[in-house]
Parts: sequence; C-alpha cells; structure tokens
Amino acid sequence: ESRINLVGADPSSVLDGALKATGDAGGGITLSNSELEVSGGAVSFQGSTDLSLDTSATLTISGSGSVVFDNMAMLTTDSSTVTVDGGLLEFTGATTFSNTDTPVGIQNGGVLLSSGGATVSLGSPSTVAGTLEVDGSTASIAITADVEVVSDMNPGEYGAGEVNVYQGSMTVSAHLDVKDNAIMTIGDEVGGTAGTVTIANGGGSVSFWPGSKLDIASA
Repeated sequence: ESRINLVGADPSSVLDGALKATGDAGGGITLSNSELEVSGGAVSFQGSTDLSLDTSATLTISGSGSVVFDNMAMLTTDSSTVTVDGGLLEFTGATTFSNTDTPVGIQNGGVLLSSGGATVSLGSPSTVAGTLEVDGSTASIAITADVEVVSDMNPGEYGAGEVNVYQGSMTVSAHLDVKDNAIMTIGDEVGGTAGTVTIANGGGSVSFWPGSKLDIASA
C-alpha cells in the first residue's frame, strides 16, 4: 500500500504541490490499493494520458486541490473510491468519465465539473453535498444510477448541495433526488447557450423535497 500526497497553498504554481502528466497513449499513473490525495495544488492529465484507479484505490481531492482531465485524458476506475471534499474534479475537452463501479462523493462545496466537450456518466449510486455542474455548450452529464443531492450548510468556495446545468446537457435515466434545501439550476443568467435537462422514459425521475429549489435561469 502506498500514498501520494500533494499539498500546496497555490493551485496555480507548478512548484507548489503540482503534478502534470502529458504524453502519448499509454502514459499516466496507475494506483492499486493506494491513495492519491490532493489537498492543495493541481494535478492535470492532458492528451493521451490517464489515471487508473484499480481495486481499492482512492482518489481524494480536498481544500484548494484540483484534478483536471483535458483533451482526451482519461480517469478509469475499478471498484475504487473517488471523493471530492472541497476541491475540484474537472473533465474538459474531448474526454469522458464513467464510474459504473465506483461511487463518487462530492462534499463540503467540492465540485465535479463537465466543461468543454467532456462527457461524464454517473453510473454508480453517488452523493452530492457539494456541486455537480455542466458548463460548456457541448458538455454533458448522464445520471444512470441513483444520485442524491444533499444540502451542506458549510459550502466553502463552491455551492453546497447544488446541481447546475448552466450550458450543455444533463440526461436523467435513473433517480435524481434533490433533498431538503438543495438547489437545481438550469440555464445561465450571464448568457450563452442555455443548458437542458432531459428525463428519460423507462426509469428517469427527479424528486424535489421540501425546502429544495428549482431555478430556471435566463440571460
């Protein structure tokens, strides 16, 4: 068992808790029975590189930490754990993420963001006590397993208990549960192409609990 810790005060600094992987197909990092913890600084995967989480591996992003997959980079999971606790996990450009066997926990204002042309599929029951966001005209998130959106009264930098589809699209083919005081926003008040949410036939549903909010915004 091993652990990689990146701790840095300045996420934009290459020297302060930063790790970057670039290269041709086959490059990247594989973790098995290990943990990658990013509590400050930035980890970026660009081009044909990947981060593979094998059995019992853990990716934890917290504080000011960020992990970004860009331009065909991939995050692959196999019976592992992904937790965003106040940090940022972003997929942008021509990249995809599907977690069919790995729950994603988004906590304390943490955000999982699909931007650019990225496609994210939540295929394992997951909890959002931070922010799940789509912000890109060709970006998308698919809800293919039950997801709970739970309000967290300690939001930090990002919102807490929020699903935001500013631009791009979200397709719900399982159950999206927007619980007490949680918020779902569709559209972008600052302009651009408004986001869309589709509830699929044959299993798609969205529930709003007392105190929750649906905000349909327009420029």
